[in-house]
Amino acid sequence: MAEGHFYTIVIWEVRAGARASDLEELTRNGILPQYKEVPGVLSVKLFRIQEGEDVNKFMAMTIYESREAYNNWWAKGGQALLAWQQQNKAVVEKWVDTATPARRHNMTLLIDAEFPPGTPKINFTPEN
Repeated sequence: MAEGHFYTIVIWEVRAGARASDLEELTRNGILPQYKEVPGVLSVKLFRIQEGEDVNKFMAMTIYESREAYNNWWAKGGQALLAWQQQNKAVVEKWVDTATPARRHNMTLLIDAEFPPGTPKINFTPEN
């Protein structure tokens, strides 16, 4: 990703009686197809949190080209946004039936450093 990209992150908790696999399948077969149509969306990611206070919850991340792209769609999408929401209403309803949001964060990427294969590393041998 690049500096200036805008991220939305939502921590989701699977509702009682729902299965985590339902959320994963819904993301693959419902959320991804609908979000690839949204102007400015670069990526959608779903993580299962494995440690800490949110263990066994999920983090959904959507990456937009910029804050402006996010605002243009969600605040100024007009008829295109309304049509998109109506077209995808069943997916959104099933998602909300499966999980409940625990927290939401919106953020802008400031620094993005990558270390490609071949980057010199410390010679390290794990101790027993």
